Amino acid sequence: MKTILNFLCIILAALLLRAADPTMVYAAVVPAERIRDAIIDILMTRADASGIEIEVSVKNMVDIEVRNVDSPTMNVIIPEDSKIDSRVPVRIEFSDESGGIRKRFQVMAQIKIMKTVVVACSEINRGEPVNIDDVEMKKIDVTGMNTYFETPSLLEGMQTKRSVRPGMVLNDTNVCPIPVVNRGDPVTIKVFIGNIRAVAEGIARQDGGVGEMIKVYNEMTRTTLDCMIIDGKTVRTGL
Repeated sequence: MKTILNFLCIILAALLLRAADPTMVYAAVVPAERIRDAIIDILMTRADASGIEIEVSVKNMVDIEVRNVDSPTMNVIIPEDSKIDSRVPVRIEFSDESGGIRKRFQVMAQIKIMKTVVVACSEINRGEPVNIDDVEMKKIDVTGMNTYFETPSLLEGMQTKRSVRPGMVLNDTNVCPIPVVNRGDPVTIKVFIGNIRAVAEGIARQDGGVGEMIKVYNEMTRTTLDCMIIDGKTVRTGL
């Protein structure tokens, strides 16, 4: 009982001192976990609105003291033009009861963008066709990846550019369409210029698969054109 009374006396004395001296410094402590949770919450909300699944981490966060405020209001701010990327700057502001900013600082949130993509489940040697049994769907961190496939059907008619090990993500760097046109093959060039349509004969200068761009030599005009492969005997160009 005596201990409780002593504690109450100390609190009362502190309050009296504050009233007698308004300039006396005191501080509210905002726990690091509360700040971290607020940052994660706002980033997850923004990602959900964009249809993106993410994982967020905020490293080295510490408890923050806000002086001369009993109950500071925390505001987490992410610039509107900030993209959901591997690192997102986040500004934290603490204000008093009247709205005045008492403390502000910036932290960097680390982001992992998670997607379910096609990965190899067995080894595929260089130049081999990609079969449905060679791949599986797996949720991984795709942050910083420029290309990947989100469905195995997109790999129909594809082969590997180099050997692929189990677990590797399949993308434009390691797969390409199986060639249907080889260097030296005669092809029909379909030319589209506005409403004008024309047909010419040419010789392929490169190997390529359906949808790929290759160089084709037009024997009539003696020029080399950039053409897209339609099938094993036809290419098209818009000049």
